[in-house]
Amino acid sequence: MSIQIEKIKLGAETIIHYESFDLDTNTTKTVKLVSKDKPLLALEKAFDAFLDDAILFCGLDSDVWNNGKVGAISLKHTDDGEIGVTISVQCEIGGSVVCANAPYIRPDCVSAKLEGKIDVLIGASTQFIEGERAVKQMELLAP
Repeated sequence: MSIQIEKIKLGAETIIHYESFDLDTNTTKTVKLVSKDKPLLALEKAFDAFLDDAILFCGLDSDVWNNGKVGAISLKHTDDGEIGVTISVQCEIGGSVVCANAPYIRPDCVSAKLEGKIDVLIGASTQFIEGERAVKQMELLAP
């Protein structure tokens, strides 16, 4: 089976949209995974690594938006196997939550550094799909 990640949202719930390809039966299935389970720290860090890119591509003031949070990341896969990305961020400014969406970053505009971040995000998202979650501290301490 092969997985192609399309969209990831982290918040109260982790939501991952992906295409699942069964190579044996040559079938494709679109899946929306919704979970209240806390993701591994690796997925959270991979997600947060896109904040600087969103600030850059949106032309946001980094002094203000460095406290922002990435809300969603969408990946668009081309027939050539390349990936473009859209990043949504939010930040509390003056008591209000302000949201900004980076314009679609075409595959030919994706730097090697951004491509590396995409690869790490896909790997961490795949782990979540396969059932890897953060373990709650309470469960570890329970008698």
